[in-house]
Amino acid sequence: MIQGLVCKEIGFINSGAFRIFYLSEGNEINTHFGFENDFIVDYDSFLQEKASRHFIQALEDSELTTINLSVLQKAYDSSHNWERFGRIMAESSFKIINERVESFLFMDGEQRYLQLLKKNPQLFERVPLYHIASYLGIQRESLSRLRRKIISKERL
Repeated sequence: MIQGLVCKEIGFINSGAFRIFYLSEGNEINTHFGFENDFIVDYDSFLQEKASRHFIQALEDSELTTINLSVLQKAYDSSHNWERFGRIMAESSFKIINERVESFLFMDGEQRYLQLLKKNPQLFERVPLYHIASYLGIQRESLSRLRRKIISKERL
């Protein structure tokens, strides 16, 4: 998906890795990563049918299953299971956004790094470190220093 366009589909990731990012003063700021069995979408753009501020980019060869808003709305109307799916999607989206906001409010870069390493270790195997640094809100060099510091502590 490209910034400025409406996100017309939710993608379910069958295989591969994706990132969601925006541009700020020429810098790419990563806000989310998705892997197998995740959904990838600019949920705000999708639901409100408004221009997105984000880009969605595949980081690996990937396969998606997609559903558009009109089909999803019809599914909601026809089945309580689909309505439940929509509620779960909304709750999941809220949880992801809330955790991210709170991590920036209440944690420093090292704490965010350690939390990310604990919760999502595959990220470090599949995503370049400069994307991870951006996601954590720190410079690449700071991430390198932080990783060296943590490795030094582990050796003691």
